[in-house]
Amino acid sequence: MGLLIRTWSAGHLRKEKELAISGPYQYTRNPLYLGNFVIGVSAAFASRSWWVLGYFAAYFLLFYPLVIKREMKSMKELFPAFFLYEKIGTPPVIIIQVIDKISNEIDVFSNAIGFWI
Repeated sequence: MGLLIRTWSAGHLRKEKELAISGPYQYTRNPLYLGNFVIGVSAAFASRSWWVLGYFAAYFLLFYPLVIKREMKSMKELFPAFFLYEKIGTPPVIIIQVIDKISNEIDVFSNAIGFWI
């Protein structure tokens, strides 16, 4: 599931060229990190070790807020319109909802799948 989220996200990302606001970016500001979180939690549970889960949680809670803060600063510099997007746009955490636009995303997903092949 984490790889699917990351693939979907990568299909909508035009790094440092335009602000991503379509696809998963309309539901969360950081879908790539959400995919990493799903992958990490899955690996921790697969290990059947509370220690691994604890280390992953500590790493994720210490590392990612710093990275996200740095990226937010960079985005504000690259895209001044980001201030408006930040006020009216996507929350920093995922909102669970039914995605009625999934048919539009299939084309983007199939293009992004080439990234993994």
